[in-house]
Amino acid sequence: MSDPHPHTHDHPAPAGPATEEHGLDAAQQSLSDALGVSFAVLKVLLVVLVVVYVFSGVFQVDEQNEAVRLRFGNTVMDANGNPIQYKPGWHLGLPFPLEEVIQVPVNEQRINIDQAFWYNVPEGQTDNPAALARQPLNPLTDGFLITGDANVVHLKFVVGYKVSDVNAYIQNVGDTERAEEIVRMAAERAVVIAMASADAKQIINRQFRVEVDAALRLAREVLLDLQTGIELQQILIDAPSPPVQIQASAYQLVSAAEQDRGTQIQNARQQAAETLNGVAGAAHRDLTALIRAYEAANGADDQPLAEALRAELDRSLRELQMAGPAVDPLVQAYLSAMTRTPDALGDVADPDAVLQAQRDEAETELLAALQAMADAPREERIGRPIGGRIAGEINMARAYQSQVLAQLENEYTLFQAKLEQYALTPLLVAHEHWQESRERILADGLIQTFYTETGDLRIITGGDPEVEQEIVEDMLDQRRREVEERNNAARGG
Repeated sequence: MSDPHPHTHDHPAPAGPATEEHGLDAAQQSLSDALGVSFAVLKVLLVVLVVVYVFSGVFQVDEQNEAVRLRFGNTVMDANGNPIQYKPGWHLGLPFPLEEVIQVPVNEQRINIDQAFWYNVPEGQTDNPAALARQPLNPLTDGFLITGDANVVHLKFVVGYKVSDVNAYIQNVGDTERAEEIVRMAAERAVVIAMASADAKQIINRQFRVEVDAALRLAREVLLDLQTGIELQQILIDAPSPPVQIQASAYQLVSAAEQDRGTQIQNARQQAAETLNGVAGAAHRDLTALIRAYEAANGADDQPLAEALRAELDRSLRELQMAGPAVDPLVQAYLSAMTRTPDALGDVADPDAVLQAQRDEAETELLAALQAMADAPREERIGRPIGGRIAGEINMARAYQSQVLAQLENEYTLFQAKLEQYALTPLLVAHEHWQESRERILADGLIQTFYTETGDLRIITGGDPEVEQEIVEDMLDQRRREVEERNNAARGG
């Protein structure tokens, strides 16, 4: 059956269902837009994070440090297999955990070791030995060292170290705190061993250079055996001290005695130098060495050298001038060789033969120099002049010699004149000599003359003792004045 009312046009759909479907589409679209924006922001953040992560490998090396990179725990090497070391500044590397950057101090580091061997200072008290002197030494709290003479001393010291092998330092040490602990323990052990061979007095008086060198060597060996890459630079001993319990008594007395001993030795040396300068002037050392060399050569029965040294001594005293650099150093070398012992040569195969060879060489060189200087003119000698009392005595002897020679020449001339006169008038010359002898005898201060009556001759062998004593004193004073005038004239000349 056909529809009587056919529809040839469209009818709109119902309002309810169409509106609900359209509303769901709008929400989904908003959600889609929001998700799209979120994904875009996320992508940007991811890109930023990737960039930040990549550039997080950039690192800065501090001043006075160097750095190395560890890639998966292994040090990054260069083409030659050496660790790549980065200087202070900015550098690029891979980010963590791919790589790790470790900085190493390369300048000298110092550690103050001021408690290990120092007495304990209770909290709240100052480091005052006088205040702590009443407290007994407690081995559980007080640090100290036992010396070679079984005494006890306290000391503080400073250790300086430096990283010499960065790769070994990183592999076996790792950080500064551990490095300081290793260096501290090695240094303390070395100081204990080294100072055990020294006396307490040496340590307290700071006479421990040998022991400090030994401690430095021992500590270096320990650090080298441990492959720490650390090299010890120095050990500086500071504030050596005896136990505070004896500082105010025995040690102060010993210290005062030591200071007085040093003062006495210094004064004695100064007095010796002044005495020697007064005897021979600036040349006293060279002259003394020349005399000692002569005695050594004479004692060794080396006659050629002894005669040459004796001739040089005579020449030096005659000219009042030493030979100078041409001879003096060789004299010192000869004395050194003659006084050296075989033990001083150390570990040699035949010390006696080596020592004899050294002595023969020094003897040959000195003898050749003396023979060369024997014929050299005086102007070529540039040694120190001989002064002091030696020069004064020699000059006085020369002046007296000249005076005696002049007197002898005058007497000889007078004798020759009288001899010629005697040949002409012998009786007259004899009478004059008799008269001169009589006057000379009577002019003697010890002769006393008396006038008696004519025809009465008396000879008195002894005079008045008081008068004789006065005469003798006058004569001695006169001779003393003559000697002083002669000495003053000689010094002035």
